[in-house]
Amino acid sequence: MGGLGFLRSRVQTGLMGCGIVAMGLLLAPVSSDGTSASQASLTNVTVLAKTSPLAAREREAMKLAVSTFVWGLSNGEPAAVWHFAPEEEQAEFGTKEAAYAFFVRANAPLAYARQMTFDGVGLENGAPVARVYITDKLGLQWQASFALERDGVGEWKIVDCWIDPAPGELV
Repeated sequence: MGGLGFLRSRVQTGLMGCGIVAMGLLLAPVSSDGTSASQASLTNVTVLAKTSPLAAREREAMKLAVSTFVWGLSNGEPAAVWHFAPEEEQAEFGTKEAAYAFFVRANAPLAYARQMTFDGVGLENGAPVARVYITDKLGLQWQASFALERDGVGEWKIVDCWIDPAPGELV
């Protein structure tokens, strides 16, 4: 993950979709007896301690990053969007305003979000992914998935995002 995936979008046949960046976070793997995964004698088994204080803090940090990113897009705040872009994308766009303008055009459901509900944070292919449901200003519902990654100083950056229609009741 990483690279220019953060800023590239795609349109799904007949429906608006998008691809943007998602931030990454590694949860503390532990064995079932509470020792770290590196100390456990289990082979090919990693248990994520969902109740550990570290895991809870990391999930909250990821939720804050995604919430702030979507808030920035939907409230005309380029600095909030820029903060969660990886350095490569910041270098490509050069300015907060250029990155923001791209995302507003490419990710309308996020740019016009009126309500956001978290569905959870999990791992996909070893990478953290936060899932949210969005209702836009037209009342259309979307499920957005954000892949996340830590940068060199430990801050979460959005390295990929995909949005799919989510008709029906929000979770």
